[in-house]
Amino acid sequence: MRPGTLGSMFNRDIRSDPALAAGYKGVVGREAKAAFRQEWCKKKAAIQERKIKLHKEQRHELTDQIQGVYKPFRKVWEAEGLDREGYMAIRVQTCMCTPPRFA
Repeated sequence: MRPGTLGSMFNRDIRSDPALAAGYKGVVGREAKAAFRQEWCKKKAAIQERKIKLHKEQRHELTDQIQGVYKPFRKVWEAEGLDREGYMAIRVQTCMCTPPRFA
């Protein structure tokens, strides 16, 4: 048994993947087995990096869709005409979209 987190992961993969286990059994010698584990580790790292990159891309897309574009209150009020009705419409909308603050 190999100590450490990667050693535990390698042992789990060996138990669950017969092709990987057969490939590892076919390797002879300490250096060759270490090289085999190193290649396995590089493949796992590449897979993990792809997952992280995809997760970041999806998270940014989701954030952009949910939050939209920020506009200052004054700019929105100007678009509404700078009158009392426009001000009240924006205030109502702002209050509906903003969670209450508790002090």
